[in-house]
Formats: sequence, C-alpha cells, structure tokens
Amino acid sequence: GVLRPALPWWRGLGCASLRGPTRLAGLESTAVVDANAEFGSVVKTSLGGIRLILSAEVDCFELNEAGKSQYVELKTSRVLEEQRQNFSFERYKLLKFWIQSFLGGVACVRVGFRDDEGKLVKVQNFKTLEIPRLVRGKRGMWEPQVCIDFTARVLRELVDRVGEGECWQVDYGPPFQSLVVSRKPSSVASGRDSGEAAASGL
Repeated sequence: GVLRPALPWWRGLGCASLRGPTRLAGLESTAVVDANAEFGSVVKTSLGGIRLILSAEVDCFELNEAGKSQYVELKTSRVLEEQRQNFSFERYKLLKFWIQSFLGGVACVRVGFRDDEGKLVKVQNFKTLEIPRLVRGKRGMWEPQVCIDFTARVLRELVDRVGEGECWQVDYGPPFQSLVVSRKPSSVASGRDSGEAAASGL
C-alpha cells in the first residue's frame, strides 16, 4: 500500500532527514521529510473493566486490502544475524512493538532492518494481533495476557488511590523490577510526596 505521509527510517533514537529521491512501499518523493510529522490517535477502550481514553502518536497510515485506512507504526532494528540477536529482538523489541500498537489501535508494525552503517537492508511487516503468536511457547518469552493483567492491576491501584484533583506519577526505571507509584504535590510537576507504593511483578 501507499504510506501517507512518507517518514524517515530511524537509526536508534537519531532521526535522519531523507534528501533526494526516496521510495517506501511504492511512494516516491523528492521532498525533504519532516521527521516531526505524525498523526495523533485518540482511542476509547477498556482494560480490566476500567474505561480508558488513550492518545497515541502514529507515524502514518495506508489502505488495507479492503480499501480502508489503517494506521502503520514504523520501527527500525539492526539486522538479525545470530540466535542471540533474534532472541533479544523477540523478547524485548517485539513486546514493545506489540503493546504500543495494541493499545493504540495500530494494525501493522513495519520494521526496517539496517546494517551497522545504517543502510536499510530488509523491510518486514508484523500484524499487531499476530505478534504474540511469534513468541508463544518459546523459552524465556513473554505472555500477552500476563502483560495485560499486570497493567490492569496497576490501573486498578491508581483508581483506588487517586482522588479528585490529585496528580500521581508512575516510574519504571533501573533495575527494572518494579513500578513506583507516587503522589505529586498539588499543582507541582516535579518532586515527591509522602504517598508512595511499589507494584512489583514485571
């Protein structure tokens, strides 16, 4: 399908503007790509019985086989050459790709595999709903329902704790074994208050 708008492939977190003729999924352009261009998607959904309104940044969209528009997320990864690299890709990157796209209502993740020089050598499409099947039954992999259940547990904890007009912050940092949920002072964007709890289980 034809992607709208055309966006650059990222190498790590760095963005590279494409100059000169570029082609992506049949779309050719000579314009300088705006790396900041994106769609804002608003999704109404529920998780664990909790109603949610989510906002997601989406790279582009294309027409599916039925002729309807669907969002597409663009990602990059180093080309997989060893079993260890393949394990890491499935264990960590596919999990991130899946949960981000699943919650944001994105149907397809298009991954550009690059070499060490940053050159695109392969493009592969992953249908969001089929990603969990790629890791199912493999040792050391993730389970989608476990991820959903834990997220629902954290949301329920917030619903039970947060009062009207309160501001709370959820942090997930090194050593990446727990979430820290802390209440922020009223009308203050930074600094910790006394209310703090840890939700472990990741």
